[in-house]
Amino acid sequence: MSVTRINRFTSEEGMAADLHEGLRAIVPLVEASGGCLSSRLMRNTDFAREFGIQEERASVEAHRASLERVPPETVAIVMPPLAGGHVPNR
Repeated sequence: MSVTRINRFTSEEGMAADLHEGLRAIVPLVEASGGCLSSRLMRNTDFAREFGIQEERASVEAHRASLERVPPETVAIVMPPLAGGHVPNR
């Protein structure tokens, strides 16, 4: 059974472009990890500081395994522009 996850991110004021670029760097890693059926980066048209990444995975196990494939240095790219300075819980 496939699993869909929607990850929401909000940038600090004035840092939406930086967050967008950081998330764009992560999406190919998400797509390349095993069990990814689809992935897309979205931006809220009503609140330009808010983004989402929607992932569809072949299984819960594939989703869990994918989290290990994003290097910490890539995650660090999105940390500074994130409102609150954290990535949502995995």
